[in-house]
Amino acid sequence: MADRASVSEAIHGNHAGIGAPIFRTPSNAFSVKIPKVPCHLFEEERLAALDDATPAGAIALDLSARLGLAYPATTPSLLARYLILDDSSALELSTNATGEMYYVASGHGASSKGDVKLEWQAGDVFCMPGGGVTTHRAGRGRALLLQCTDEPMLNFLGVRPRDPADGVIKPTLYRGSEIDLILKDVHSRAGTDVAGKAVFCTTPIGEATSTVTPMMVGVINTLEAGGDQRAHRHNAVALTFCIQGEGCHSVIEGQRVDWRKFGVMVTPPTEAHSHHNRGQELMRSFVMQDSGLYYHTRAVGFAYCD
Repeated sequence: MADRASVSEAIHGNHAGIGAPIFRTPSNAFSVKIPKVPCHLFEEERLAALDDATPAGAIALDLSARLGLAYPATTPSLLARYLILDDSSALELSTNATGEMYYVASGHGASSKGDVKLEWQAGDVFCMPGGGVTTHRAGRGRALLLQCTDEPMLNFLGVRPRDPADGVIKPTLYRGSEIDLILKDVHSRAGTDVAGKAVFCTTPIGEATSTVTPMMVGVINTLEAGGDQRAHRHNAVALTFCIQGEGCHSVIEGQRVDWRKFGVMVTPPTEAHSHHNRGQELMRSFVMQDSGLYYHTRAVGFAYCD
């Protein structure tokens, strides 16, 4: 009997540029073995980003080797970077992403794409469409931005972003002063049974799901001094950027992770996690998630764990 390769060649021919069909008959179609998303705190990258001796540029928070991916990725769908800026030259970056989301950790400056320019300062959040070139420059001295994109998702799908000029995702600035006023109102409410007291930065395209882009969530999350955030889980991954976290820690599937100022922590999808503030100040973080994907597929999977 002819082997499978020769049978396939006889049926489909052997022509250049035509893919060879592969057939599998697994006894369990759900037994695919792929690396898990690890619980991780990017300490080496954080220290480099905060070191004045580190030259201006981008530091990718890359776990692609642990994820078994051939392209930079913090998670299978998100890629985060520290952007170190100074006032001597502009930093130009092009991303294969639908959109770019930023938190301004320190300093002030401006970012532009096409004819649109956004001027920002510490505490602001802003977004840009993906594709094309985004130009960043610090105002005076140095500035530190955290960038998050969905580049790994587009690389996985093998697609390119739309032209940023099509206006689907518009450059948008969320002033830190406005966020503070909204948070003050949120904290004035009593008896809210939610996983956190937070402000979601949204746009018209993501208003129905409280997302910045169709897939990415950007949210300022808080927790009072002495407070405990109720343990919960969800199908979306979470990248937590610590803005103020002295005395704070998380427990992820029983593992304690102590927060570090301007550090980024990965909370793997579906894993039970809680946050705890044993410091004297309000805990504050910028949380980035791929939640829009799960809202769209009706598979959010949110549940409390107690």
